[in-house]
Amino acid sequence: ADVFTINDNDGELFEMYNYGGTVVVPASELYSDPPNLPNFDGPSDYTGAIGAVRSTDVLTLELDNVDVPGPQPVITTVRDVLPAGLPALQSFGELLRVACADVLDIGPSEIQVGLQPERVHGERSARLFIADALENGAGYATHLARPDVLDEVFGRIRGSIGPRYESSPHAEVCDVSCPDCLRSYDNRSLHPNLDWRLALDVAELASGLPLSTARWLDLSQARAEAFARAYAREALRLEGLWGVRDRQSGKIAFFGHPLWRNDSLFYVPQQAEAELAARSQGASAVAAFDLFTLTRMPANVAAWLSAS
Repeated sequence: ADVFTINDNDGELFEMYNYGGTVVVPASELYSDPPNLPNFDGPSDYTGAIGAVRSTDVLTLELDNVDVPGPQPVITTVRDVLPAGLPALQSFGELLRVACADVLDIGPSEIQVGLQPERVHGERSARLFIADALENGAGYATHLARPDVLDEVFGRIRGSIGPRYESSPHAEVCDVSCPDCLRSYDNRSLHPNLDWRLALDVAELASGLPLSTARWLDLSQARAEAFARAYAREALRLEGLWGVRDRQSGKIAFFGHPLWRNDSLFYVPQQAEAELAARSQGASAVAAFDLFTLTRMPANVAAWLSAS
């Protein structure tokens, strides 16, 4: 298949200049070594994205029947519905690349993993693709498409890679992601979204296993209390979940698993019990958040607690 790689500078596009019979982009962040280019002071000749097209072997994976709450058994990438949805799939993709390279005994840079947006059962989601890094393919994706090989990849995640991520010293020093698990130079644009816990969650779901909650919920108390100290709020236990209360507004926010939806229509029992517990304590308003949002975007939680 044709694989299109596009860099649109987070939607801001790039300024491009005619130079020496070609078109160059003098954005220093694009180069591992500073390019030997002059200073371009005038207006750019073009504005656009950078793209590349290559034909190579591709394997696609669609997660269309996973054990997550919601109207359909899919991981949606709609941020307002599931803030951790896209980061979870991106993290799983990088974990899959590590595992595939491990099974094939090659470097991770020899295969490419990406997401292709698509609707699954009517929900906005994405399927993963695994492609050979070489033009015209090296046969890796074709080999990985064999059911026995793909089973070995997932077995490697569950049997050795996952336990290594979850045990010390890695779990003690790596809170979200690091060069010893998911981060590399060629996925640097994804670093803010990568999380090894999310990656293992999706790997389990993709293997047909139920969603494991302890990986996140065991962190609830520590993260709620850390938020409470940082933002001068009160941490409290709400049945099986932890939350925080704003004494001035009377609002209570509670925190669930990142792959649970925060819409009350799709609450799991723990979320429903936490909301009842919060209302029984006289909360003026109650909202569900997730531990990924609490960790990566605590200001969003603080803003809701303070809003009138």
